[in-house]
Amino acid sequence: MKKKEIQRYALKGTNFALTGLLAVLGISCSGENGMNEYGTPIATYSIKGKVMNKQGTGIPNISISVASNIYGSTYETIGESNPSTVTDTNGNFSKTFSSFPVNKIRVYATDNDGAANGSYAKDSINISISKEDFKDGSGWNSGNVSKDNVVITMTEEKK
Repeated sequence: MKKKEIQRYALKGTNFALTGLLAVLGISCSGENGMNEYGTPIATYSIKGKVMNKQGTGIPNISISVASNIYGSTYETIGESNPSTVTDTNGNFSKTFSSFPVNKIRVYATDNDGAANGSYAKDSINISISKEDFKDGSGWNSGNVSKDNVVITMTEEKK
């Protein structure tokens, strides 16, 4: 056998092996929920609520951040284009973001203005999301989730 023939057989064998591997990987990409499309599933979330103290008064200038529970036991902060959501003068907030579809979200409230409105310890609340909460989804887009009336009660730090 000549060197060129050996190279041709090696190339054909490599192409055959790669084609088989890609076919197997492509078939294994179908999801458990019946979605057989390629791409990353996504959902849009809208969270609205209020941050209050123990007396029920809204706390202004509290930073709101969000994390999702993708891996089961740990929460991963959601990278978003508008991370600087703060409560208004009555303690109300509204946060909209897109993320991989999850069934648990944690909303964090952090007092960043020091003693201006009182000093409060960082707090959070978990939000459970069911399949029924996803609306208007199709294919890889799981749809929209809206959670209103989320209340976070922060504890004032003692000096």
